[in-house]
Amino acid sequence: MSRATRLAKREADLASLEHTFRECLVVALSDAIGGAWGLFGQNDTIHCSVAAEELLSLGSEIGEARTELGLGPFELLERFKWYRALRGSNDLGEPKLAVRLLAEIEEESPAR
Repeated sequence: MSRATRLAKREADLASLEHTFRECLVVALSDAIGGAWGLFGQNDTIHCSVAAEELLSLGSEIGEARTELGLGPFELLERFKWYRALRGSNDLGEPKLAVRLLAEIEEESPAR
């Protein structure tokens, strides 16, 4: 397999991973809006949700692929991590964070 072919395959794999990440995040945000906790890891008594673990694992794969291809960070993943890092007493709760992040995603997505 030529270098160009491998590169094209890796780019296609990356595009698929990023698409999957976006779709999974939207579903997880919808669940969080509905009251499922753990996506943002704000509550010490509630462990990281399965969805959050899957998103972070997928994000790790995306990061590796982007590094191999010489690309910068995946902006949506970085935004998700930023939201997960919010821990202040005046920060929004998980359902409201989910509403906000979902609105940002929908705002930047083209109309279908």
